[in-house]
Order: sequence, then C-alpha cells, then structure tokens
Amino acid sequence: MTASSTEADTGRRLKALEEAIYNLQRERRPADDTLDNVKTGTVAGFLSSSVPQGWLLLAGQTITAADFPALAAFLSSHGLSLTLPDYVDRVPIGAGNLYAVTATGGGADAVVVSHTHSGPSHTHPTGHHASAAEAAGFGLTASASFTDRVRVDGSGDVSGAGGTAATGATGGSGTGANLPPWRGLYWMIRT
Repeated sequence: MTASSTEADTGRRLKALEEAIYNLQRERRPADDTLDNVKTGTVAGFLSSSVPQGWLLLAGQTITAADFPALAAFLSSHGLSLTLPDYVDRVPIGAGNLYAVTATGGGADAVVVSHTHSGPSHTHPTGHHASAAEAAGFGLTASASFTDRVRVDGSGDVSGAGGTAATGATGGSGTGANLPPWRGLYWMIRT
C-alpha cells in the first residue's frame, strides 16, 4: 500500500467514524429536536454559509455512497444522480408540468427577443384630459391631487403632467431587468 492510499483509507474510516458518532448522538436526542428530525433529502435555505452537521451545501458536487450512504440511497431510489444540484447564485422553482426535477434554465441577463414595431418611430402625448365623470370611474374626485401624475382640478377636469414619450422602431435589451424580487440563501440538503 502506498502512503497516499493509506491516507485516503484513513480519511474514509475517520469520516465513517464521525458519521457513526453523529448518528448515535441523533438517536439519544429528544424527539422534539427539530433539526435532527429533518428527513434525508430535504432541501432547506440557511442564512449562514456554515454548514450544520448532517447537511451539505448544494453546490454541484458529486457525493459517494461510502461517504453519505443514506443520501446516496435516497437519491438513487428517486432516480437521481449522485451529483447534487448547484444552487449557488440560483433560484429554485417548483417542479411539475413545466419544469422537471433537477432541470435548469433561465439566467440573470434575460434578453428581450429582437423585434420591430409595425410603424415608424413616433411620440405619444403624456398629458391626458378627462371629464369629471371619467375621473369618477377611476375613483378620483375634484379634490384629489397627485403630484406629477394625474390631477383633478376644481372644474372636474383630469389633466396629466404633459409632454411626450418616444417609441422607437426597434426593441431593446432586457439585461438584468427580468429578475423577480429575491433574497440570498445558502441552499443545503439533509444527509
């Protein structure tokens, strides 16, 4: 046996011993210890990058059945590979009719499909006038006032801020503009 194979074997044995000790500790904890009652294969978001005992960060790494037997058995029983999904800088989405389990897609820099408008470049007036009856249809009254938006004056006429808005003949890029509100979490899986 070479020194490197002896080190690898010792590392595997040490990992197995740590796992056995951890499992014994889990068995002796009270039944209401919620972190330890989480089932193998559960995915959860954490606010810290410190990986708790019995969890793995979902970063696209491949596990082995020797190191994580329960997780490997769980993944295999569900037809999944031993390569964990990568959730670093990604958002999970519900699997079902549109998205398969472990499928990937999308991106932070979604691009609007190139297109042209049927007419030439032009402008639209942004000032709008309406009668008191039309304003009432929008729930506005003669005393309502919205700075730089829509104003209902004492005569009952609705008027906007005025000016024009240009419409080009071609569309633009949606880079970085297509993201829903988000909050970063560290996604981990129970081993």
